[in-house]
Amino acid sequence: NSAHRRAAEMAGVLGRVAEGLERMQATKATAAEAAATAKAEREAALARAEDAALRAGEAEARAAEANRRAEAAEVRLDELQRLPAEAAGADPAELEAAQARVVEAERQAAEARRRADEAERRAVVANERLDRFQQKRIAEAQEAATRAAEAAQVASPEAGGQQPLWRRIFRRRASRAS
Repeated sequence: NSAHRRAAEMAGVLGRVAEGLERMQATKATAAEAAATAKAEREAALARAEDAALRAGEAEARAAEANRRAEAAEVRLDELQRLPAEAAGADPAELEAAQARVVEAERQAAEARRRADEAERRAVVANERLDRFQQKRIAEAQEAATRAAEAAQVASPEAGGQQPLWRRIFRRRASRAS
């Protein structure tokens, strides 16, 4: 009868340990899946951020080129305006064309600056999104680790304040032998 009771206790303990292990494995699988998803999403976010930074750099290069063209047109206009009318031989049509080129170059420079600012803003937004995403995934991973630790405690033989069955058995035998 005592052996049957011990066997039943042993079966109960083993059942609780098995349940705890199953919960741990499920939690571990969920955590691994969440980590893989987080890694894939992080890589995609990094690729988007790098793409935005590349576009911002290209927009800045276009803005610099437009500024250079505007400055060259202004220099040419200044040269034409400094020449005396009789010696210059420049007709008013050339001056008007130079002024039109200056205005167009300034418009292009302003547009390029606007595009560079927009690309910079998109890069900042992408970086902020990446930071929020990483913080969220870190919190989820910490929560999964906490759940796994709690599941491990449930599965441990010392859970519930009971001593393992083998200790109780050997303690009884030791007390009988004394």
